Parts: sequence; C-alpha cells; structure tokens
Amino acid sequence: MGWLYFSFAAAFFESLRDVFSKIITNKGNQPLDEYLVAWALRAFTLIIYLPWLLLSPNPIPTIGKDFWWALLADATLSTIGGILYMKALRFGDISLTIPLIGFSPLFLVIASPFLLNEFPSRVQFLGILLICLGAYFLNLNPKENNYFAPLKSLITTQSSRLILIVAFLWALTTSFDKIGEKNSSPLFFSASLYFCTALMSFPIVIVCSPNWLSKLKANLAKLTLLGGLKAVDMWCHVMAIASTVAANSVAVKQSSLLMSVGYGYFLFHEKNIKQRFLGCLIIVIGVCLLSIFSISQQYRN
Repeated sequence: MGWLYFSFAAAFFESLRDVFSKIITNKGNQPLDEYLVAWALRAFTLIIYLPWLLLSPNPIPTIGKDFWWALLADATLSTIGGILYMKALRFGDISLTIPLIGFSPLFLVIASPFLLNEFPSRVQFLGILLICLGAYFLNLNPKENNYFAPLKSLITTQSSRLILIVAFLWALTTSFDKIGEKNSSPLFFSASLYFCTALMSFPIVIVCSPNWLSKLKANLAKLTLLGGLKAVDMWCHVMAIASTVAANSVAVKQSSLLMSVGYGYFLFHEKNIKQRFLGCLIIVIGVCLLSIFSISQQYRN
C-alpha cells in the first residue's frame, strides 16, 4: 500500500504548488509576474533535483540519436506552456482553471487517429464524453438560463482559454517525454528538460519582467520553496510508480484536481463551488478511464 501514500502525497504537493504559485502572483506588496515564477519553478526545481540525479546509479546514461531533437521540441512547448499556465493561475479561479488540465489526455486520444492511426475504444470514448460533460458543469452558473453559456465560457474566459492551450501543448510533450526517456533515462531527461526550459525562459524574464533581479532577491525563499514543492511532487510520483503499475498511480494522482477545487473554496473563497466540484469529479473519472486504458494497452504491447 506504500504506492497509495506516495500517489496521494504527489497529488497533495502538486496542488500545493499550484496554490502557492497563485498566492505569490497575487498577494503581497509586490506580486510576482508569471514570467519570473514560471522560470523560477524550473530553475529552482533543477537545483534541488540535481543531487537526486547525481546520486542515482547511472547519472549520465548513454545518449540515443533521437534525444536532442526530442529535448528541443519538448523544452520549447514546455516553456510556452509553463508561462501560459502561470498566467492562467494568476488571473483565473484555481477551481476553474486547474481541472481543465484534464483535457490533456483527451487531446492525446483525439490526435491518435491522425498521428498513430489508432481510434478510441469504447472505454476511451466514454472518458472523452465524461471530460466534456465535466467541463460543462465546471462552467455552469445556476443563475443563468442559457444552457450554452458554459460552452461559450470555455472560449471567452481568458484563464480557461489559456489552460486549454496548455493542456494541448502538454498532450504533445507526452510523446517527446517518452522518446527522450528511451534515448537516455527518466531522471537524466527530466533534468535536461528543466535545464533547457530554464535557459529558454530566462531571456523572456529579462524582457518581460520589470526589475526581475530585485524581485528575485526579495523573494528568493518563496521561489526556492516553490521549486522544492515541485521536486517533492516528482520524487513521490517516481516512488509511487516504482511500487505499483503506473495506471494505479496516475489514477490516484488525479485527486490533485479535486484538491485544487477545495483550495479555491477555502483559501480564495471562489463562487459556484458545488458545480465546479461536480464538474471536476466527472473530469477526474474521465481522465482515469483514459489514463488507465492507455497505460494498460502499453503494457499489453
């Protein structure tokens, strides 16, 4: 049962990282912008992550021929997605934006017929329907009589629109993650990815974040804590997968979406929380169906 505790711990630290990101971009005398926070998350996670890599049995594995282009593509998409993710968190309700990350596996399944000539099974089709239904309830406002308003809200609300773009980008990075890991190792590719995303986003910070150096010095402890939360989340997730089949851990980790809705209510006093919790729950069930089926198929193959 150790994997269960690690999976819940990973979900807890992931949701806590999102909450802390929203707090430091919205609270205090000098709230931080999304560019600096997105860069710091990668940079400080890498610093904390490096000892773990160096103490591993094979810190520098053999590099395959497909490693570099997969790393470049993954880092480019992750850099864009990371900034948009922080921007959505900064300006949107956490109980509305974070559950929409559940669209990431949906986009992956939808792309399969075009990329891999694989068509959704009945189980996957049910998961797609549940995610779409959950998104509808997530944006449902009981005071409105317009039943198409939740669908319109997905496009017109800035934070929802941004997080859907992020979900799409992260769906694409999944394939590059697998290629990169196969051509090196999971730990080495993760460290390389964090290094490249931090490197790519640094010029953006210089251009788009006024007084970034003074902000960095003044908020060094906060940003280090943010990187620490991400690093602990990753460690717990790896430990969970090492103790059980990946499908079990992935399914349990989706509880982080529900935790985010709870934080939205208790910490940020966000409205329409009942509808959002119901929508998030439906999305979680749909994501679990897609994830469990996809991973089980990988084991069969």
